[in-house]
Amino acid sequence: MVKSMLGHARGCLVCIVACAVAGGGAFAQVRSPAPPAPPPSLAAETAGTGVITGVITAGDTGRPLRRTRVMLTNSETNANLGTAVTDLDGRFRFDKLPAAALTLKASKAGYLDIAYGQKKPGSGRAGTSIQLADGQKIENVQLQMPRGGVISGTVVDEVGDPAFGVPVRVMRYVMRNGTRELTASGKAGESDDRGQYRVSGLMPGEYVVCAVPRDELVLAAAQYESLLARMNEIRAANAARGTVDPNLRDNSSFGSVPSDPKDAYVTICVPGTTRMNEATSVTVDVGEERQGQNIQLQILPIARVSGTVSWSGGKMPTAGPSGGSTADTQVHLVDRSTPDTAGVMRVIHVKSDGAFSFTNVPPGAYTLEAHADVPMADPAPLQPGQRPPPPVMTPLWASVEVFVSGQPISNVTLEMAHGMNVSGRVVTEGAVDLSRVTVTALPAGPMFGEFSIPAAKVEADGRFTITGVVPGRYRIGLARGSTGAVIKSAVFSGSDTLDFPMEVKPGVDVVGGLLTAVPRFAEISGLLQDAASKPVPGFTVIVFPLDPRFWTPSSRRIQAARPTTDGRFTLRNLPAGEYRLAAVTDVETGEWFDPAFLRTLMSSAVAVTLTEGERKEQPLRIVR
Repeated sequence: MVKSMLGHARGCLVCIVACAVAGGGAFAQVRSPAPPAPPPSLAAETAGTGVITGVITAGDTGRPLRRTRVMLTNSETNANLGTAVTDLDGRFRFDKLPAAALTLKASKAGYLDIAYGQKKPGSGRAGTSIQLADGQKIENVQLQMPRGGVISGTVVDEVGDPAFGVPVRVMRYVMRNGTRELTASGKAGESDDRGQYRVSGLMPGEYVVCAVPRDELVLAAAQYESLLARMNEIRAANAARGTVDPNLRDNSSFGSVPSDPKDAYVTICVPGTTRMNEATSVTVDVGEERQGQNIQLQILPIARVSGTVSWSGGKMPTAGPSGGSTADTQVHLVDRSTPDTAGVMRVIHVKSDGAFSFTNVPPGAYTLEAHADVPMADPAPLQPGQRPPPPVMTPLWASVEVFVSGQPISNVTLEMAHGMNVSGRVVTEGAVDLSRVTVTALPAGPMFGEFSIPAAKVEADGRFTITGVVPGRYRIGLARGSTGAVIKSAVFSGSDTLDFPMEVKPGVDVVGGLLTAVPRFAEISGLLQDAASKPVPGFTVIVFPLDPRFWTPSSRRIQAARPTTDGRFTLRNLPAGEYRLAAVTDVETGEWFDPAFLRTLMSSAVAVTLTEGERKEQPLRIVR
């Protein structure tokens, strides 16, 4: 089994908030946040008199880093304020800066990107904004750039000889949507003539290492099949036009048709498994090289898995129900041994006749999932000169499980169906205009492919019906564009889906939901300061509920904010309830959804109680 992430040993959490300055009290009502304005022009952003200078050094040697790219952006608008390149002494300078919260980042080949205030490198770790006042000069900002980690080893073939030119890929565990998933790191290596490989520039973290060999027989068969299919398409097009191309060769000119290979080299992960849930993970620290991640290739039986996507018992028509097209239909081959999105082995589009085929599938348990978006209704007649409005799409889906043992599997039928209905009614507390509210189903777990689940309009009596919800886990909440309200609770079968997602099962509509809409949620603001009332940079403020039942992936009751350099933080859109507030360093994005991590904060976190829609001022002090 894959090892647990460092046994939840998080390294240095450093400081936890130990006391709170008394404060609070309700503030005036706030409006729902308006959509962000487009970023202003660069000229408008850079009109100012502020100055920032600094120096970039190497984290391992301390020497200045020349030719390092330094970027400065507005933390709120994300507008680019300029780019500088360090000189021979590693120094940079920005002039004519506006009064604003600014983000400073540096990048250089061979080193990991780093942001000002960032304690450890990592794509999910935030830096600290620099709060620049009008005309202020901030000089000699220090940034140390760490080197990336390295994973190295040897790849040998099935008899132990060095394997040349084998791609080696590494995947890193990250927190995504509140759950720990494998994701491609963006780095890859390839074995040399000695079978040795080296993957460098890695972020600190936990990795799975896999060899992805290219089997020549498999490649040859795939190339022939692709060429043959292209020739047949050209012939069909010529036949439709009533023409013949004398230069188009007969299929026999390509030689004998190669049969599907019976076995081949397959993807192997350390320590020698084809299943990712059985892979041994390796932990890499900053600048660390983990050697000896050796892989021996295996030749295993492979098979073709093929079939047809159908609609109502027949071939899915090219015009489809209300305009659907097989060209837009995807089929996913999902390895069931890997529960998250890393289990998607391949994705293909079906042919015009609805046929699909996966070749070179190794033994294992798989799910075939078909997805397509089609318009909900036929387009209305247009007036002369009128442009057609964009269609409202709804998904079709199909799913079937297969077990591959080395023998071909054909005639698999994926019968497409509309999604299920989710219905209920909305009640209000306070001044809420239901005519401005639409609801939808929000995915609460890994989903293979993209779906256009329609939003449901709330009728005058509060009733709604969401159509086209494909099987999966969901929260029921507001659709984009709703204004003047938030959903306090969405109860189905006695459980609030906003806290405990519900499962939509194939062929079963979900009815009887009760949604409660209120004008606004609560929020917490404050200053993070030390005992001398000075701002404390480099921390992340985390709010989480007292009740561990709500410590769930992507919980709406768990939030984090990075204070600016003046110590100001704000945590918005929180339901009423009992909370705990803490500040930590060196935390990666999403780590605060991990119950084991939250338990480490309980003893020293500050108690906070929020009432419905309250805006609470809660200053915090760090006690070192």
